[in-house]
Amino acid sequence: MSSFAPASEAKSFPLALLEDLSCPCCGSRFAVVQEVHSLHGGIRDGVLRCDCYEYPVVCGIPILRQLGLVSSTRNEAVELLKRRDPTRALRWLFENAGAVGVLAPSATSRGSAGKSIVSRWLLGQVRHKGWSRFEGSPGGFKSALQESRPRGYADYLYYRPAYPSLLGAIPPLVVLGDSCRKSSRRRVIDLLCGVGHASAILDALYPELETIAADIDFVNLYLSQRFVAPRSAAICLDAELPLPFADASLDAFFCLDGLHYVRSKVALLREVDRVLTAEGIWVFAHMHNAAGQNVNAGAPLSAKEYSRRFAFGQHRMLSKLDVLQQYQTSGCLDLVSQPDTASVESSNALILMGARTEDLWTRHSGLEDALRRRPDLLGFNPIYRVEEATDGLTLTSAYPSESLRQECVGKTPILPDEVHIPARVLKEIREMISLGALSGDLRMLLRSFVIIPLPNCYPRPSCSVNS
Repeated sequence: MSSFAPASEAKSFPLALLEDLSCPCCGSRFAVVQEVHSLHGGIRDGVLRCDCYEYPVVCGIPILRQLGLVSSTRNEAVELLKRRDPTRALRWLFENAGAVGVLAPSATSRGSAGKSIVSRWLLGQVRHKGWSRFEGSPGGFKSALQESRPRGYADYLYYRPAYPSLLGAIPPLVVLGDSCRKSSRRRVIDLLCGVGHASAILDALYPELETIAADIDFVNLYLSQRFVAPRSAAICLDAELPLPFADASLDAFFCLDGLHYVRSKVALLREVDRVLTAEGIWVFAHMHNAAGQNVNAGAPLSAKEYSRRFAFGQHRMLSKLDVLQQYQTSGCLDLVSQPDTASVESSNALILMGARTEDLWTRHSGLEDALRRRPDLLGFNPIYRVEEATDGLTLTSAYPSESLRQECVGKTPILPDEVHIPARVLKEIREMISLGALSGDLRMLLRSFVIIPLPNCYPRPSCSVNS
Protein backbone atom coordinates (compact mmCIF):
# COMPACT_ATOMS: atom_id res chain seq x y z
CA MET A 1 0.00 0.00 0.00
CA SER A 2 1.28 3.45 -0.86
CA SER A 3 2.45 5.68 1.97
CA PHE A 4 0.92 8.82 0.48
CA ALA A 5 -2.57 9.92 -0.48
CA PRO A 6 -3.57 10.54 -4.11
CA ALA A 7 -4.56 14.09 -4.96
CA SER A 8 -8.22 13.14 -4.89
CA GLU A 9 -7.77 11.95 -1.29
CA ALA A 10 -5.88 14.92 0.15
CA LYS A 11 -5.52 14.82 3.91
CA SER A 12 -7.67 16.99 6.16
CA PHE A 13 -6.58 18.76 9.33
CA PRO A 14 -8.31 17.22 12.38
CA LEU A 15 -10.80 19.50 14.11
CA ALA A 16 -9.90 17.93 17.48
CA LEU A 17 -6.36 19.27 17.13
CA LEU A 18 -7.63 22.63 15.91
CA GLU A 19 -9.39 23.07 19.26
CA ASP A 20 -5.97 23.14 20.98
CA LEU A 21 -4.55 25.82 18.67
CA SER A 22 -4.54 29.59 18.95
CA CYS A 23 -3.08 32.46 16.92
CA PRO A 24 0.71 32.73 17.44
CA CYS A 25 0.45 36.52 17.13
CA CYS A 26 -2.56 37.55 19.25
CA GLY A 27 -3.23 34.36 21.22
CA SER A 28 -6.96 34.21 20.45
CA ARG A 29 -8.75 31.00 19.46
CA PHE A 30 -9.66 30.11 15.90
CA ALA A 31 -13.05 29.91 14.26
CA VAL A 32 -13.60 28.24 10.88
CA VAL A 33 -15.19 31.03 8.84
CA GLN A 34 -15.12 29.35 5.45
CA GLU A 35 -14.87 25.66 4.65
CA VAL A 36 -14.28 24.98 0.97
CA HIS A 37 -13.70 21.25 1.44
CA SER A 38 -14.11 19.02 4.49
CA LEU A 39 -13.03 15.42 4.80
CA HIS A 40 -13.25 12.73 7.48
CA GLY A 41 -14.05 15.01 10.42
CA GLY A 42 -11.48 17.62 9.45
CA ILE A 43 -10.91 20.63 7.23
CA ARG A 44 -9.07 20.20 3.94
CA ASP A 45 -9.41 23.68 2.44
CA GLY A 46 -10.80 26.70 4.25
CA VAL A 47 -10.19 29.83 6.30
CA LEU A 48 -9.46 30.24 10.02
CA ARG A 49 -10.14 33.53 11.76
CA CYS A 50 -8.71 34.82 15.04
CA ASP A 51 -9.04 38.32 16.55
CA CYS A 52 -6.27 39.77 14.36
CA TYR A 53 -5.95 37.82 11.12
CA GLU A 54 -7.38 35.23 8.74
CA TYR A 55 -5.25 32.17 7.97
CA PRO A 56 -5.65 29.74 5.07
CA VAL A 57 -5.90 25.96 5.32
CA VAL A 58 -4.87 24.33 2.04
CA CYS A 59 -4.62 20.59 1.41
CA GLY A 60 -5.12 19.99 5.14
CA ILE A 61 -2.25 22.29 6.20
CA PRO A 62 -3.03 25.42 8.29
CA ILE A 63 -0.56 28.16 7.31
CA LEU A 64 -0.21 30.08 10.58
CA ARG A 65 2.16 32.68 9.16
CA GLN A 66 1.27 36.28 8.39
CA LEU A 67 2.69 36.76 4.91
CA GLY A 68 2.87 40.45 4.10
CA LEU A 69 3.35 43.84 5.70
CA VAL A 70 2.70 44.26 9.42
CA SER A 71 -0.01 46.79 8.66
CA SER A 72 -1.80 44.45 6.24
CA THR A 73 -4.24 41.71 7.15
CA ARG A 74 -4.77 40.70 3.54
CA ASN A 75 -3.69 37.20 2.58
CA GLU A 76 -4.06 36.35 -1.09
CA ALA A 77 -4.53 32.63 -0.36
CA VAL A 78 -7.43 33.53 1.95
CA GLU A 79 -9.01 35.69 -0.75
CA LEU A 80 -8.74 32.86 -3.26
CA LEU A 81 -10.27 30.38 -0.83
CA LYS A 82 -13.16 32.76 -0.24
CA ARG A 83 -13.68 32.65 -4.01
CA ARG A 84 -13.64 28.84 -3.70
CA ASP A 85 -10.44 28.47 -5.72
CA PRO A 86 -8.10 26.25 -3.64
CA THR A 87 -5.96 25.38 -6.69
CA ARG A 88 -4.88 28.99 -7.17
CA ALA A 89 -4.48 29.35 -3.39
CA LEU A 90 -2.11 26.39 -3.49
CA ARG A 91 -0.14 27.97 -6.31
CA TRP A 92 0.13 31.27 -4.43
CA LEU A 93 1.40 29.48 -1.31
CA PHE A 94 4.00 27.58 -3.34
CA GLU A 95 5.32 30.89 -4.63
CA ASN A 96 5.12 32.83 -1.33
CA ALA A 97 5.31 30.38 1.59
CA GLY A 98 8.09 28.09 0.47
CA ALA A 99 10.66 29.45 2.92
CA VAL A 100 13.71 28.06 1.14
CA GLY A 101 16.83 29.15 2.99
CA VAL A 102 15.10 30.71 6.00
CA LEU A 103 16.28 28.12 8.51
CA ALA A 104 18.91 26.23 6.56
CA PRO A 105 20.63 28.46 4.02
CA SER A 106 23.10 25.63 3.50
CA ALA A 107 20.92 23.44 1.50
CA THR A 108 19.39 26.08 -0.72
CA SER A 109 22.10 28.55 -1.60
CA ARG A 110 22.67 27.01 -5.04
CA GLY A 111 20.32 29.44 -6.67
CA SER A 112 17.06 31.28 -6.25
CA ALA A 113 15.25 29.86 -9.25
CA GLY A 114 12.74 28.39 -6.83
CA LYS A 115 9.77 30.52 -7.84
CA SER A 116 10.08 29.88 -11.57
CA ILE A 117 10.61 26.18 -10.92
CA VAL A 118 7.63 26.06 -8.60
CA SER A 119 5.36 27.96 -10.99
CA ARG A 120 6.29 25.73 -13.93
CA TRP A 121 5.93 22.58 -11.83
CA LEU A 122 2.63 23.52 -10.24
CA LEU A 123 1.09 24.51 -13.56
CA GLY A 124 2.14 21.11 -14.83
CA GLN A 125 0.38 19.50 -11.89
CA VAL A 126 -2.83 21.38 -12.64
CA ARG A 127 -2.71 20.30 -16.28
CA HIS A 128 -2.12 16.70 -15.24
CA LYS A 129 -4.95 16.70 -12.69
CA GLY A 130 -2.97 16.74 -9.48
CA TRP A 131 -0.12 14.36 -8.72
CA SER A 132 -0.72 11.79 -11.44
CA ARG A 133 2.75 12.40 -12.87
CA PHE A 134 4.46 11.29 -9.67
CA GLU A 135 2.15 9.37 -7.37
CA GLY A 136 2.66 5.64 -7.37
CA SER A 137 5.44 5.79 -9.96
CA PRO A 138 9.02 4.64 -9.30
CA GLY A 139 11.08 7.61 -8.25
CA GLY A 140 7.98 9.79 -7.86
CA PHE A 141 9.15 11.49 -4.67
CA LYS A 142 12.58 12.17 -6.14
CA SER A 143 11.04 13.64 -9.30
CA ALA A 144 8.72 15.87 -7.27
CA LEU A 145 11.68 17.15 -5.23
CA GLN A 146 13.73 17.87 -8.32
CA GLU A 147 10.93 19.86 -9.91
CA SER A 148 9.78 21.78 -6.83
CA ARG A 149 13.01 22.49 -4.91
CA PRO A 150 16.36 24.03 -5.96
CA ARG A 151 18.66 21.30 -7.20
CA GLY A 152 21.13 21.06 -4.32
CA TYR A 153 18.32 21.24 -1.78
CA ALA A 154 16.43 18.46 -3.59
CA ASP A 155 19.47 16.17 -3.24
CA TYR A 156 19.82 17.09 0.43
CA LEU A 157 16.18 16.24 1.14
CA TYR A 158 16.17 12.99 -0.82
CA TYR A 159 19.43 11.65 0.62
CA ARG A 160 18.63 12.79 4.17
CA PRO A 161 18.84 9.15 5.42
CA ALA A 162 22.58 9.24 4.66
CA TYR A 163 23.26 12.31 6.80
CA PRO A 164 24.81 11.66 10.24
CA SER A 165 22.46 14.31 11.66
CA LEU A 166 19.43 12.10 10.96
CA LEU A 167 21.23 8.83 11.73
CA GLY A 168 22.38 10.12 15.12
CA ALA A 169 18.80 11.14 15.89
CA ILE A 170 17.37 7.65 15.35
CA PRO A 171 18.43 6.13 18.74
CA PRO A 172 16.94 9.02 20.80
CA LEU A 173 13.89 9.04 18.52
CA VAL A 174 13.31 5.34 19.28
CA VAL A 175 13.74 6.01 23.00
CA LEU A 176 11.21 8.83 22.78
CA GLY A 177 8.74 6.62 20.88
CA ASP A 178 9.17 3.68 23.28
CA SER A 179 8.68 5.95 26.30
CA CYS A 180 5.46 7.42 24.87
CA ARG A 181 4.25 3.98 23.80
CA LYS A 182 4.57 2.61 27.33
CA SER A 183 2.60 5.45 28.90
CA SER A 184 -0.49 7.53 28.26
CA ARG A 185 1.58 10.11 26.35
CA ARG A 186 0.38 10.26 22.78
CA ARG A 187 0.82 13.65 21.04
CA VAL A 188 4.28 14.33 19.60
CA ILE A 189 5.48 17.33 17.59
CA ASP A 190 8.33 17.16 15.09
CA LEU A 191 9.35 20.83 14.95
CA LEU A 192 11.35 22.13 11.96
CA CYS A 193 10.61 18.80 10.30
CA GLY A 194 11.78 19.47 6.74
CA VAL A 195 9.97 16.97 4.52
CA GLY A 196 9.22 14.77 7.53
CA HIS A 197 11.73 11.91 7.71
CA ALA A 198 11.61 11.79 11.53
CA SER A 199 7.81 12.06 11.49
CA ALA A 200 7.71 9.13 9.06
CA ILE A 201 9.82 6.97 11.39
CA LEU A 202 7.57 7.77 14.35
CA ASP A 203 4.44 7.11 12.30
CA ALA A 204 5.78 3.78 11.06
CA LEU A 205 7.13 2.40 14.35
CA TYR A 206 4.57 3.96 16.70
CA PRO A 207 1.22 4.21 14.87
CA GLU A 208 -0.56 4.73 18.19
CA LEU A 209 1.06 8.16 18.54
CA GLU A 210 -0.43 11.37 17.14
CA THR A 211 2.45 13.00 15.27
CA ILE A 212 2.42 16.65 14.20
CA ALA A 213 4.90 17.74 11.53
CA ALA A 214 5.63 21.49 11.80
CA ASP A 215 7.84 23.68 9.64
CA ILE A 216 8.05 27.22 8.30
CA ASP A 217 8.28 25.96 4.71
CA PHE A 218 4.86 25.18 3.20
CA VAL A 219 6.33 23.40 0.17
CA ASN A 220 8.26 20.97 2.37
CA LEU A 221 5.12 20.24 4.40
CA TYR A 222 3.14 19.68 1.21
CA LEU A 223 5.74 17.17 0.00
CA SER A 224 5.72 15.54 3.43
CA GLN A 225 1.95 15.11 3.35
CA ARG A 226 1.91 13.71 -0.16
CA PHE A 227 4.93 11.44 0.01
CA VAL A 228 6.87 11.07 3.25
CA ALA A 229 4.67 11.28 6.36
CA PRO A 230 1.02 11.36 5.26
CA ARG A 231 -0.26 10.05 8.62
CA SER A 232 1.07 13.10 10.46
CA ALA A 233 -0.95 16.27 10.87
CA ALA A 234 0.96 19.21 9.39
CA ILE A 235 1.13 22.85 10.50
CA CYS A 236 3.06 25.64 8.79
CA LEU A 237 4.43 27.92 11.53
CA ASP A 238 7.33 30.19 12.42
CA ALA A 239 9.43 28.91 15.35
CA GLU A 240 10.51 32.49 16.09
CA LEU A 241 6.94 33.22 17.24
CA PRO A 242 5.00 31.72 20.17
CA LEU A 243 3.89 28.18 19.37
CA PRO A 244 0.17 27.97 18.55
CA PHE A 245 -0.51 25.12 21.00
CA ALA A 246 -2.42 25.32 24.28
CA ASP A 247 -0.64 24.91 27.62
CA ALA A 248 0.29 21.27 28.39
CA SER A 249 -1.21 20.06 25.09
CA LEU A 250 1.86 18.16 23.80
CA ASP A 251 3.33 15.02 25.33
CA ALA A 252 6.67 14.89 23.52
CA PHE A 253 8.78 17.39 21.60
CA PHE A 254 11.31 16.49 18.91
CA CYS A 255 13.51 18.87 16.93
CA LEU A 256 16.27 17.75 14.57
CA ASP A 257 19.03 19.98 13.19
CA GLY A 258 17.08 23.15 13.84
CA LEU A 259 17.70 24.97 17.14
CA HIS A 260 20.95 26.55 15.91
CA TYR A 261 18.95 28.26 13.13
CA VAL A 262 16.42 29.76 15.55
CA ARG A 263 17.39 33.26 16.67
CA SER A 264 15.03 33.50 19.65
CA LYS A 265 16.23 30.35 21.42
CA VAL A 266 15.22 31.51 24.90
CA ALA A 267 11.69 32.30 23.73
CA LEU A 268 11.33 28.97 21.93
CA LEU A 269 12.49 26.93 24.93
CA ARG A 270 10.07 28.79 27.19
CA GLU A 271 7.37 27.72 24.76
CA VAL A 272 8.58 24.11 24.91
CA ASP A 273 8.25 24.21 28.70
CA ARG A 274 4.77 25.74 28.42
CA VAL A 275 3.23 23.36 25.88
CA LEU A 276 4.57 20.09 27.37
CA THR A 277 2.57 18.03 29.84
CA ALA A 278 3.74 17.17 33.36
CA GLU A 279 5.25 13.92 32.01
CA GLY A 280 6.63 15.48 28.86
CA ILE A 281 9.80 14.41 27.03
CA TRP A 282 11.91 16.57 24.74
CA VAL A 283 14.69 15.69 22.31
CA PHE A 284 16.80 18.25 20.46
CA ALA A 285 18.98 16.21 18.12
CA HIS A 286 22.01 17.51 16.23
CA MET A 287 22.48 20.94 17.78
CA HIS A 288 25.56 22.62 16.34
CA ASN A 289 28.23 23.29 18.96
CA ALA A 290 29.81 26.75 18.84
CA ALA A 291 33.10 25.15 19.92
CA GLY A 292 33.21 22.88 16.85
CA GLN A 293 33.19 23.19 13.07
CA ASN A 294 29.91 22.79 11.18
CA VAL A 295 28.88 23.45 7.61
CA ASN A 296 26.25 26.23 7.62
CA ALA A 297 26.52 26.54 11.38
CA GLY A 298 23.68 29.00 11.95
CA ALA A 299 23.89 30.69 15.36
CA PRO A 300 25.00 27.87 17.69
CA LEU A 301 25.77 27.94 21.40
CA SER A 302 28.37 26.00 23.37
CA ALA A 303 27.37 22.85 25.26
CA LYS A 304 27.49 24.76 28.54
CA GLU A 305 25.26 27.55 27.22
CA TYR A 306 22.76 25.13 25.71
CA SER A 307 22.50 23.44 29.13
CA ARG A 308 21.79 26.76 30.78
CA ARG A 309 18.93 27.48 28.34
CA PHE A 310 17.36 24.09 29.12
CA ALA A 311 16.86 24.95 32.77
CA PHE A 312 13.42 23.33 33.02
CA GLY A 313 13.13 19.65 33.94
CA GLN A 314 16.11 17.28 33.85
CA HIS A 315 18.32 16.58 30.88
CA ARG A 316 21.32 14.75 29.46
CA MET A 317 23.65 16.51 27.04
CA LEU A 318 25.27 13.99 24.70
CA SER A 319 27.85 13.99 21.95
CA LYS A 320 26.26 12.95 18.65
CA LEU A 321 29.28 10.77 17.85
CA ASP A 322 29.04 9.05 21.25
CA VAL A 323 25.37 8.30 20.59
CA LEU A 324 26.21 6.84 17.19
CA GLN A 325 29.09 4.76 18.57
CA GLN A 326 26.95 3.39 21.41
CA TYR A 327 24.24 2.35 18.98
CA GLN A 328 26.59 0.89 16.37
CA THR A 329 28.60 -1.01 18.99
CA SER A 330 25.85 -2.33 21.26
CA GLY A 331 22.46 -1.11 20.01
CA CYS A 332 21.86 0.98 23.13
CA LEU A 333 21.56 4.51 24.44
CA ASP A 334 22.85 4.92 28.00
CA LEU A 335 21.12 7.76 29.85
CA VAL A 336 21.97 6.67 33.39
CA SER A 337 24.27 9.61 34.03
CA GLN A 338 25.57 12.73 32.35
CA PRO A 339 28.54 11.78 30.12
CA ASP A 340 32.05 13.14 30.57
CA THR A 341 32.03 16.91 30.11
CA ALA A 342 35.17 16.98 27.95
CA SER A 343 33.78 14.61 25.28
CA VAL A 344 30.56 16.60 25.08
CA GLU A 345 32.20 20.01 24.91
CA SER A 346 34.56 18.90 22.12
CA SER A 347 31.79 17.43 19.95
CA ASN A 348 30.81 19.39 16.85
CA ALA A 349 27.15 18.40 17.26
CA LEU A 350 25.12 17.71 20.41
CA ILE A 351 21.98 15.81 21.36
CA LEU A 352 19.92 16.89 24.34
CA MET A 353 17.29 14.65 25.91
CA GLY A 354 15.04 16.07 28.60
CA ALA A 355 12.21 14.90 30.84
CA ARG A 356 10.24 16.02 33.86
CA THR A 357 10.38 12.57 35.51
CA GLU A 358 13.10 10.00 36.35
CA ASP A 359 11.78 7.29 34.01
CA LEU A 360 14.01 8.19 31.07
CA TRP A 361 17.32 7.96 32.91
CA THR A 362 18.23 4.34 32.33
CA ARG A 363 20.13 2.26 29.79
CA HIS A 364 17.92 1.70 26.75
CA SER A 365 19.01 -1.52 25.01
CA GLY A 366 17.95 -3.45 21.91
CA LEU A 367 17.00 -0.31 19.99
CA GLU A 368 17.43 -2.06 16.65
CA ASP A 369 14.58 -4.40 17.62
CA ALA A 370 12.23 -1.42 17.43
CA LEU A 371 13.38 -0.69 13.87
CA ARG A 372 12.22 -4.07 12.62
CA ARG A 373 8.65 -3.65 13.86
CA ARG A 374 7.82 -2.71 10.29
CA PRO A 375 9.98 -5.01 8.15
CA ASP A 376 7.92 -3.97 5.13
CA LEU A 377 9.38 -0.45 5.49
CA LEU A 378 13.00 -1.53 5.84
CA GLY A 379 15.13 -0.84 2.80
CA PHE A 380 18.71 -0.20 1.83
CA ASN A 381 19.93 3.30 2.59
CA PRO A 382 19.18 5.33 -0.58
CA ILE A 383 22.80 6.47 -0.82
CA TYR A 384 23.74 2.97 -2.07
CA ARG A 385 23.77 1.65 -5.61
CA VAL A 386 22.63 -1.97 -5.39
CA GLU A 387 24.10 -4.58 -7.74
CA GLU A 388 23.82 -8.32 -7.93
CA ALA A 389 26.99 -10.20 -7.04
CA THR A 390 28.11 -13.83 -7.30
CA ASP A 391 26.75 -14.65 -3.85
CA GLY A 392 24.21 -11.99 -2.94
CA LEU A 393 24.37 -8.23 -3.41
CA THR A 394 27.02 -5.53 -3.42
CA LEU A 395 26.08 -2.07 -2.17
CA THR A 396 28.32 0.83 -3.17
CA SER A 397 27.83 4.40 -1.96
CA ALA A 398 26.88 6.77 -4.80
CA TYR A 399 26.76 10.36 -3.60
CA PRO A 400 25.16 12.74 -6.15
CA SER A 401 27.80 15.44 -5.56
CA GLU A 402 31.13 15.90 -3.82
CA SER A 403 29.68 18.57 -1.53
CA LEU A 404 26.98 16.17 -0.32
CA ARG A 405 29.61 13.47 0.21
CA GLN A 406 31.68 15.84 2.33
CA GLU A 407 28.67 16.74 4.47
CA CYS A 408 27.74 13.08 4.99
CA VAL A 409 31.19 11.58 5.45
CA GLY A 410 33.15 14.34 7.20
CA LYS A 411 36.05 13.25 9.41
CA THR A 412 34.23 10.27 10.94
CA PRO A 413 32.38 8.15 8.35
CA ILE A 414 29.20 6.51 9.65
CA LEU A 415 28.11 4.55 6.57
CA PRO A 416 30.54 2.07 4.96
CA ASP A 417 31.47 2.87 1.36
CA GLU A 418 30.84 -0.70 0.21
CA VAL A 419 28.93 -3.61 1.70
CA HIS A 420 28.56 -7.18 0.50
CA ILE A 421 25.41 -8.97 1.63
CA PRO A 422 25.59 -12.76 1.16
CA ALA A 423 22.59 -14.65 -0.20
CA ARG A 424 21.96 -16.33 3.17
CA VAL A 425 21.64 -12.92 4.84
CA LEU A 426 19.31 -11.72 2.08
CA LYS A 427 17.11 -14.70 2.86
CA GLU A 428 17.09 -13.70 6.54
CA ILE A 429 16.15 -10.15 5.60
CA ARG A 430 13.23 -11.35 3.51
CA GLU A 431 12.04 -13.59 6.34
CA MET A 432 12.57 -11.00 9.07
CA ILE A 433 8.87 -10.69 9.82
CA SER A 434 8.74 -14.33 10.94
CA LEU A 435 12.08 -14.46 12.76
CA GLY A 436 11.91 -14.77 16.53
CA ALA A 437 15.20 -12.90 16.99
CA LEU A 438 17.63 -10.92 14.93
CA SER A 439 20.80 -12.66 13.83
CA GLY A 440 24.15 -10.99 14.35
CA ASP A 441 24.32 -10.15 10.64
CA LEU A 442 20.96 -8.42 10.66
CA ARG A 443 21.81 -6.49 13.82
CA MET A 444 25.00 -5.29 12.18
CA LEU A 445 23.13 -4.07 9.07
CA LEU A 446 20.56 -2.23 11.19
CA ARG A 447 23.17 -0.71 13.50
CA SER A 448 25.30 0.41 10.57
CA PHE A 449 22.23 2.08 8.94
CA VAL A 450 22.81 0.10 5.76
CA ILE A 451 19.23 -1.11 6.31
CA ILE A 452 16.97 1.64 7.56
CA PRO A 453 13.23 2.36 7.91
CA LEU A 454 12.18 4.27 4.81
CA PRO A 455 8.88 5.84 3.76
CA ASN A 456 7.20 3.93 0.94
CA CYS A 457 7.99 6.78 -1.44
CA TYR A 458 11.57 5.48 -1.61
CA PRO A 459 12.09 2.72 -4.19
CA ARG A 460 13.20 -0.68 -2.97
CA PRO A 461 15.27 -2.74 -5.44
CA SER A 462 13.37 -5.87 -6.44
CA CYS A 463 16.45 -7.96 -5.71
CA SER A 464 16.74 -6.77 -2.12
CA VAL A 465 14.69 -6.56 1.07
CA ASN A 466 11.19 -7.10 -0.29
CA SER A 467 11.87 -9.37 -3.26
